Amino acid sequence: KNMKFMRSTLRLSMLLIIHDVDGISAHKKWILPTQNSQEFRINKNHHIDGSKFSKTLLLQPNEKENTTHRDVTFLPVIYVSTFNLVVNILRPDPAIVWQARVPRALWEICIAVIATRAKSSNPIFCLVLALMTISTALIDIFIWAPGFAMFASFETCTGGGIFSRQPKICKTDYVKGAGRLFTSVQSLLTGLFYLVTSVVSWSVFVDARDSKIAIKNADAMAKVMANR
Repeated sequence: KNMKFMRSTLRLSMLLIIHDVDGISAHKKWILPTQNSQEFRINKNHHIDGSKFSKTLLLQPNEKENTTHRDVTFLPVIYVSTFNLVVNILRPDPAIVWQARVPRALWEICIAVIATRAKSSNPIFCLVLALMTISTALIDIFIWAPGFAMFASFETCTGGGIFSRQPKICKTDYVKGAGRLFTSVQSLLTGLFYLVTSVVSWSVFVDARDSKIAIKNADAMAKVMANR
């Protein structure tokens, strides 16, 4: 009696296994057959058809799920990084020489290149994009945005230093002040955008990783059931 009770409990628990691994589409279910079943399926991007637990497994694509699944792209990230690249190069600010602008320009090019390759089918690039954008977001929000706002000045002064014999002469410079205020707002907004991008790309990476794990588990369980 105990053996029969354990077998029935085990079979019931196996029939009720449900994995929610997609997070965007519907739940994926593992439907396990009894010994009299002629066909069974594992609904995770493919079907496994078998006859009386035959050891030969035929993998076929799940057309219904492939039509509803959409690959995630990061096209807006390319646009934002290109905008930052152009603005940082052309922004009028004589105090910041072009040599100091090259590192950020190259960094924006790297973000754009990684964003072109980051998709659900390439989870490793999503991980790289998440790491790049989270670091950029934190620097833009907490360093560049308050820094440019603090040193925004509508005057350009010459002379008057400790080692200068010339008197300090200041003239109004609206281009310099407006440019630094614009850079402060730009750094804040793009930092927030990159922060959201890092969260989204990390979520895509985690979903793709969990989906692969679920497929491996489903294949392993199918092979175990087929060998019985």
